[in-house]
Amino acid sequence: MKKILVIILTITMLANMGVAQSLKVTILNPRPNINIDPSTQTIALSLGKQITDEFRIDSGSGLKKTDVTGWLQSLKNGFNNAFSDSYKVVEDKSTADIVLTITRAEPIIAFGTYTKTLSASVSSSSVLAHLTYSANLEYKDNKLIHRTAGTINSKKEILRPKEANAVFQDAIETMYEAMIPELLKKQ
Repeated sequence: MKKILVIILTITMLANMGVAQSLKVTILNPRPNINIDPSTQTIALSLGKQITDEFRIDSGSGLKKTDVTGWLQSLKNGFNNAFSDSYKVVEDKSTADIVLTITRAEPIIAFGTYTKTLSASVSSSSVLAHLTYSANLEYKDNKLIHRTAGTINSKKEILRPKEANAVFQDAIETMYEAMIPELLKKQ
């Protein structure tokens, strides 16, 4: 009975401190750190139909849901910030010289590596975002230049749910930082 009471008390304390609270992610403005050679080409972003704007991540493992809104705009913002200094970014892919098509950009939330001790019997673990992606770089006639896929971790980890935007923004930045050099080296 004493063990059950300690477990219930621990879960209640964790929930009150934010560990088990829902995470909320809204429109982000990722700024990938990428050095791209200037080009006179135009480029557009195309997002696969399976990438949705609003969704809920049910992570399990002691974490409650993560509600994500504005995911499509967040991906577009990251794309624009990555390419706008080096390419002419256009909205209409039919007018672009090359098109980056992201067919998968699926985030999940996971426990991180940091632990904060809150008391002798209670600690709080950090969380980070994993982002699994796949993308193609194509000429406007749909001729494939190169494709890439991978899973990245956000570089940042958080302890407080109100900082959820930071890890998701960081994950998008890291995705573009991994993806773009790989795609452009084949062009």
